[in-house]
Amino acid sequence: MARACHFEKLETEGWLPMLPSPEELINATIEALGKSAKTDYRITPTTHARELAERAGELAEILRTSEALVAARQYEERDQRARDARDRFGRLTSRARWAVLIAACFAVALMLAGAFAERLQIADRGWVFIALGGAGTVAGALGTMWVFRIREGKLLDEWMQHRAHAETRRLAYFALVTGCRNGSTGSGLPLRLQQLEYFRRYQLEVQVRYYRDRSAEHLAASRRTLAVSSWAVFVSTLSAGLAGVLGAWWPALASLAALSVLGSALSSFASVKESGNQDRRNAERYGRTYESLEQLESKLPAVRHAVTAGSSKALNQFVRAVHEQLSLEHRQWLRGAEAISDGVASLEETLAGLKDQTASISSCQAKQPVNAG
Repeated sequence: MARACHFEKLETEGWLPMLPSPEELINATIEALGKSAKTDYRITPTTHARELAERAGELAEILRTSEALVAARQYEERDQRARDARDRFGRLTSRARWAVLIAACFAVALMLAGAFAERLQIADRGWVFIALGGAGTVAGALGTMWVFRIREGKLLDEWMQHRAHAETRRLAYFALVTGCRNGSTGSGLPLRLQQLEYFRRYQLEVQVRYYRDRSAEHLAASRRTLAVSSWAVFVSTLSAGLAGVLGAWWPALASLAALSVLGSALSSFASVKESGNQDRRNAERYGRTYESLEQLESKLPAVRHAVTAGSSKALNQFVRAVHEQLSLEHRQWLRGAEAISDGVASLEETLAGLKDQTASISSCQAKQPVNAG
């Protein structure tokens, strides 16, 4: 009893250092590793050791090991390849979609020009038909070329493979960094807690923000695509109705039915866009993943206290639980590649139909006799 009172007196008088409480250790570690920022959206783990050297030296030692640096470089390289492959696929798919729409516009213009031929005040109307038909054919040929490059270049497969490799390397990198048991204790902050907060900032919070934002973006894009599809139905229905009603009054107006081609092109444009981006499906799936990660994030305070108390198992189990959710989502995303491939095939069929239709109409109109008077 006397000994306990003696230590209490020394501590009160400042002779013994006060040990930090678990809350103080946790707050200090969170401050050292920092909060997730928008700049963390695309992580570059090869730079983290230098950035954290002064604030989390023990963790920086792990990040400077050859194993961690190799894993970081492998992830960054494969992530860049995946981004480049995604951009190539998206760029060519977008061009092909617009080619469908432009070719359809020229086809409609060609049909209407033929129907109202007598109203055209041009000495030689054949050149009008040839110009419209030629422009439509060129647009269709460009679209076909871009679809050919997508299919024969296997751009979709390339994108999927690189993204799968990148995500695998990302999970392996964080599993390595959080699973390492070597490191000094110079800063006074528990190494396991530093590893947990590193994982929290550069993996968990980045993924939570990604799935939350991307779910909202896909939902908005899905609604825009639905609006385009709705207008396509409106144009097709209206053109058919007007052609039937007005055609009885003036036969030339029956050609308004040609606008249904434009409606079909708009519908194809929206359909291929939805198939390529998987907006509706991704909005739902990303939303579910976001909710799952958010639930895991709510367990973080309890995990922090367990890790501060010396439990390495709690850290490992938390990392594994987060990675299981990410792996599950990625497998579902890869299965969605079949729908994207179907969209590209549908685009190719639409282009082929428009090209044949435009060439046929152009040929017929060019052969019609011209009444110069």
